[in-house]
Amino acid sequence: MRCKILFVLTFIGAIAAHLFSNMINDLWDFRNGIDTAARETASTISTNSGFLATGTIAEKTFSLLTWGCLQSPLFAV
Repeated sequence: MRCKILFVLTFIGAIAAHLFSNMINDLWDFRNGIDTAARETASTISTNSGFLATGTIAEKTFSLLTWGCLQSPLFAV
C-alpha cells in the first residue's frame, strides 16, 4: 500500500513539474515578446499555448496558476 501512495505522489509531482516547465516557458516568452513576434511572422512556428498571446487568460492569472503548479507537490506531502 505504501508503494502505491509513493507512486501516486511521485506521479503527481512529475506531472506538476512538467506542467510548470511548460507554463513558465510560455510566461517568459510572452513577457519577452517572443510569442507576439511568432504570431506576426508567417514563417515562424509558434510553440506557445496561445492563452497569453491571444488574451484568453490575463498574464497575472496565468502567472498565479504557473507558480501554483510548482507548489502543488509540496502540499501533497
